[in-house]
Amino acid sequence: MNKPVIFLDVDGVFVTERYIREEYARTMKTQGRAFDPRCVAEFNRILREVDPDIVVSSTWRILHTLEELDAYFKEQGIVGARLIGRTPYGVKLGGQTTYRRGFEIQAYMNLLINKPEKI
Repeated sequence: MNKPVIFLDVDGVFVTERYIREEYARTMKTQGRAFDPRCVAEFNRILREVDPDIVVSSTWRILHTLEELDAYFKEQGIVGARLIGRTPYGVKLGGQTTYRRGFEIQAYMNLLINKPEKI
């Protein structure tokens, strides 16, 4: 049976405007904690109940390795995330490169279907 896969964004999912606004208003700084604890708790619930593989589709994938992301997720309180890959940054489409997230996710899915041992 195939495992469920979550294509994960970070900004807006864990780094929420609401949390930054509330935390900044309360402390005048984020105290080194960028992830909204309410979102982390909900994501941890999903991880426990669904046990998915995670593919990072966030722009964070451009600046960080999977190992760095995994360590940071753990530091922020995410427990048991199984990061298996990152979507490509930019996809050739009709002779042009597009950076639209949906096309990048589709390209990853196509690779997964056609050559799962390469991902």
